[in-house]
This record gives sequence, structure tokens and C-alpha cells, in this order.
Amino acid sequence: MRPALEVADVFHHHGEAFRQARAWANAWNVLAKDGRDPAAEERRKVEAEKRLPTIRAFAAEYLDRYAKSNTRSWREDERLLNHDVLPALDDLRIDSVPRRNIVAMLDAIQAREIETSPFVGIGAARERTRGRMLTDDEIRRLWGATVPGAEHSSRQDAWRYASCC
Repeated sequence: MRPALEVADVFHHHGEAFRQARAWANAWNVLAKDGRDPAAEERRKVEAEKRLPTIRAFAAEYLDRYAKSNTRSWREDERLLNHDVLPALDDLRIDSVPRRNIVAMLDAIQAREIETSPFVGIGAARERTRGRMLTDDEIRRLWGATVPGAEHSSRQDAWRYASCC
């Protein structure tokens, strides 16, 4: 013979379900007091949720309707979506993506970029001091040789630009 269950035991084991049911019933009572049909409101909500796309459907629509016609880098967008976004968020509806999933995906991308950076292991270049600088007179002569209007080459233009910047 099984021992009798007391109300406290049932509530202890199923308390969260009871709290959710109470909250749902209270919400329905509020709708009914406002003169609205709670069941119809629930059906509208379910239908609206069905119309929201998954991440995969949204990505496909983005590529077809925007990226392919407006960007030259759409293949890179497609590659990144297939490599990074869809494996992590594929079948989730667009409105139900948890923040933690996005953060985890971005952390994985950042970790991969750090591991595969072409600059890993390359130290900073040491600055070399110049052995000689142009004197004021040499700069004046260089500028005089590259005066606009006089016949000069593109090399003179380059020297003129390089000496002023």
C-alpha cells in the first residue's frame, strides 16, 4: 500500500508547474475581464510564432533578397553564415535566440581568429634611425626642382609629396 501524498509534498515536487499554471490562469482572467477571448489570443500568438523564420530561413532570405543583388562579397557572407552562424543557431526561431548562444558563437569566432592570425609569432619591427637628414638648403632645392607648372615627372611629384608629409 502506497503512503498518502500530502499537499505539501505535491507542491514541493511540482511547485514550479503550479506557479506557471497560476500565472497562465491569471493572464487569461485579465484578458477575459477586458472582454477578449483568451483562447483566440493564444491561437493568434501561436500563429504569429509559426510565421517567424528560423535562423537558417532568415539567412537564406538575406542571401537571396539582399546580399546577392547588393554586395559583391555575398559568397563570403554565405561562407561565414554556413561556417559560423548556422552550426550554432540553425533551427532556432529568429525571436528565440538566447544571448548565451550568440556570446558563445562570437567567442568561438574570436578564439579561432586569434589561433589562425597570420601575425602570430611576428614581433614588432625595430625602428631604424636614419644616417642622414636633408638640410634646409637641400629641401629648398628639391622643392624648387618640383615647382608646379615647370616640366617635371611623376617622380618629382612623389618626392614633393613625400617631403611635405
